[in-house]
Amino acid sequence: MSNKTFAGVRLLNHLLVILQLLACIALIAIRVCFADYFSVEEVLGIGGMPMRAVLIITAFLNLIIPFFGACVIDSKLRLYMRIFLVYDTLSILINGMSLLYVYEMYVNIFEKEFSKLITQNQGNRMYIENTYNCSDTSDVTCIQLFTDYLKGVQRYYVLVVGTILLLNVVMWILVRIALSLDLKGKRVRVPKIKKQKVGFSTGSLRNKRLVPVNNSPPDSIAGDASR
Repeated sequence: MSNKTFAGVRLLNHLLVILQLLACIALIAIRVCFADYFSVEEVLGIGGMPMRAVLIITAFLNLIIPFFGACVIDSKLRLYMRIFLVYDTLSILINGMSLLYVYEMYVNIFEKEFSKLITQNQGNRMYIENTYNCSDTSDVTCIQLFTDYLKGVQRYYVLVVGTILLLNVVMWILVRIALSLDLKGKRVRVPKIKKQKVGFSTGSLRNKRLVPVNNSPPDSIAGDASR
């Protein structure tokens, strides 16, 4: 029963690895699809933890999980599984905190920082207005334009990272199940091999050449000596 359960757990784990890789690719694609927003965020130098930093941290953190988890169950090593559980637990906590930060806090932080930075730096203000055709007198102001961009980033980020978080939880459960199974199986007894020396040692050869003193020599040797 343990072998069948282990085979099922391993199959599900491989499926999760593929889904996690696809989700990580989607996470990186957010950076490409919303390049205008991220370039403006970088030009202005938004303080604190900007969205680009959150995206990079979560992307690298979650890219390790599929490669780490791809062979954790196949290895059948309990220490390896325990190390993975610790790392997966940390990734679940960090993903959860990043979701709360992006969903609840970052829009307000961005609006305050954006308004302050374009007011204090006229060069940045002119660059943004000329590049993206927005101003305070237009129908859509610059802050409204980039807040809409940010809400798009926020929506896709929450969707992708929420999916990754769910996959990480399921993988944690699978590894925990694999850790509870008896994976030792039947022990194969290795036959004992007796060591046996081949040939003669120098000591045994020397003893064969020596003639005991108390014993008389063989007849052939005695006859040769009398002649």
